[in-house]
Amino acid sequence: MTGIQRYTFGQLFLCDGIGVVPVTIGFYAIPELIGRILVWLGFVA
Repeated sequence: MTGIQRYTFGQLFLCDGIGVVPVTIGFYAIPELIGRILVWLGFVA
């Protein structure tokens, strides 16, 4: 079976996929960053 690599953006380390730990950290970090930015901008008290 052959195929082409997708969503690697020319980076060979993305051929193996993204690990569980970085994805888990991202799930918690991104909402935290959005919340802090909203507080900083004054949208949320």
